[in-house]
Amino acid sequence: MTFGLWWWRRPDLLPPPLRDERPLIVIDAGHGGVDGGTQGFGVLEKDIALSTAVRTARELRQRGLRATLTRTTDIAITLEDRARMVNNLGAAALVSVHFNFTTASSLVRGVETFISDPKELSAQRAVANQLGVPSDDPAVGAASTALADAIRTAVCTQARTADRGTRNRPDLAVTRRTHCPAVLVECAYLSNPDDAARAATPAWQASLAQGITNGLMQWSHSLPFAPTGHRIPAR
Repeated sequence: MTFGLWWWRRPDLLPPPLRDERPLIVIDAGHGGVDGGTQGFGVLEKDIALSTAVRTARELRQRGLRATLTRTTDIAITLEDRARMVNNLGAAALVSVHFNFTTASSLVRGVETFISDPKELSAQRAVANQLGVPSDDPAVGAASTALADAIRTAVCTQARTADRGTRNRPDLAVTRRTHCPAVLVECAYLSNPDDAARAATPAWQASLAQGITNGLMQWSHSLPFAPTGHRIPAR
């Protein structure tokens, strides 16, 4: 008995743990803590952003991808800390979940996505390295645009909502500072009574999560590089 168990006392002789090479997707639930975000018709953005983000991470894991969240509870996290977390984790992609509001008209509804092009220089270089291109190559911004378009289209299809397009916002810190393709998704308008009512329901949050996941899966399959940061060998 002693002879068969001696190696348990020698951890240096145990085989190293296997490294998980699957791409890591970070889902960022917008706002939190003292920052409630926007609100409309009794619906608070920080709450439904968190519940939708949690559902999205769960859906991604069920599809075989690695997923983690910037927050799992109602806490405040600075934009700088969110970006730092994504970069330290070596994420393949970031999706930041938000809900919109406008004073223009309560009739405005639907989903729109935002990217930052160009990113800040260090982030630009990191994505370029991932792609194997110069940091000023248009492919760097195109990677985030492709991610945004895939997610937006899939969410519109799954959640049966209006498509409001992809927009470039270079001033968005969480998408500008992250060292991977990144998109901020405005899932609905809380200034629209129908959008707000649907966004508050678990069923529609599940549809949003499924749409985001579908878009991520489609995007990852279309990449000319492995989303772990390693080049895919030419065939």
